[in-house]
Amino acid sequence: MYAKCDRVLDFRKVFDKMAIRNLISWNALIVGLVRKKTYYDTMEAFRSLLNDDGLLTPNQVSLSSVLSACSNVCSIGFGRVVHDLAVKLAMESSLAYVRNSLIDIMTCTINVGAWKKLRRCSTDAPIKML
Repeated sequence: MYAKCDRVLDFRKVFDKMAIRNLISWNALIVGLVRKKTYYDTMEAFRSLLNDDGLLTPNQVSLSSVLSACSNVCSIGFGRVVHDLAVKLAMESSLAYVRNSLIDIMTCTINVGAWKKLRRCSTDAPIKML
């Protein structure tokens, strides 16, 4: 409820005090952090989900949300790790949300590649303004 009402910090306090966390509570935290545009915190929460006793398996909500965070900050390396996990869990091609989030990551990769190429070209030859 806190996360839906844009009170992610309040939710985080409640979440941190929870004795037992299930996938629903983790997903509420992760989605709330994405909505708040705290993308690095989202990725950290996802890491914590994976490390939380190792009993929980991310679902399409977890995966697509963290991939969205990765694409917003162009965290291609972490996006690849999440992609590998989606493949391992057989969620890569069967779930539309995960597929769309993977496309966002690929777009970010293309943009980074284009930026590097443009930067290389601009250092090789000065750009003339018309």
